[in-house]
Amino acid sequence: MKKQFAFLTILMTAASLTACAAKTPADQSAPIPAETAAVTAAADHSEPEAGSDHGDWLSKACGTWIIDMDGDQCELRIESSDEAYLRLTIDATHDFYFDADESFHCSGNTVPKDGYSFENGKFSFSHNGRSILEMEKLDGSDSIFGEFKLTGGSYREIYEGSDTVIDSIVMTVKEDETLATADQVISLFALTADTITMNPGSTDEAKTAPYVIEDNTLKINPGTENERDYLRKQ
Repeated sequence: MKKQFAFLTILMTAASLTACAAKTPADQSAPIPAETAAVTAAADHSEPEAGSDHGDWLSKACGTWIIDMDGDQCELRIESSDEAYLRLTIDATHDFYFDADESFHCSGNTVPKDGYSFENGKFSFSHNGRSILEMEKLDGSDSIFGEFKLTGGSYREIYEGSDTVIDSIVMTVKEDETLATADQVISLFALTADTITMNPGSTDEAKTAPYVIEDNTLKINPGTENERDYLRKQ
């Protein structure tokens, strides 16, 4: 079903934590992620004075909202009238994963435990002298399964200069499954008392839609067939 315009639906095409395989000089495959969208400067807006009516609507809008778009769940974090981030979680199993024997699978290749380094919660994998993937366990444990901060390698380098907040990238490693989560800067974001504006991702033109906040629900295009309801994260 064709997606109707909602202030975050259009951003799904701009957020790209997916990756592709690339050939190494020795004709061996290594995981390298696809390029992400270029950063577009955010619009400049003045902040309201505290205690004013202007500040009341902004304080209600700021925070994190849970969004479910055709089965894809993500989070919108509104920091101010001109700053917001989209936190996405996607399936990155096609980039790499670990099986029950803790073998590392990437680009169609299987690397046994002795083919990579994992000590003191730090994982690293290199191929032909090139660092492909470096991660650090968030809880410091010695289990290969769990949440990792992406710290280095060509898998991380591709996001430098993009609108992905690199230090926010977390890889969740499960048996035969890998998830990638990261914050994406929302370009040309602007919020007023009754409208929300942002860059659709595919063009430099900003899009605007009306919204209302009722209790813990943020409604975009309220009262229309295109209404989308998002819940505040508790």
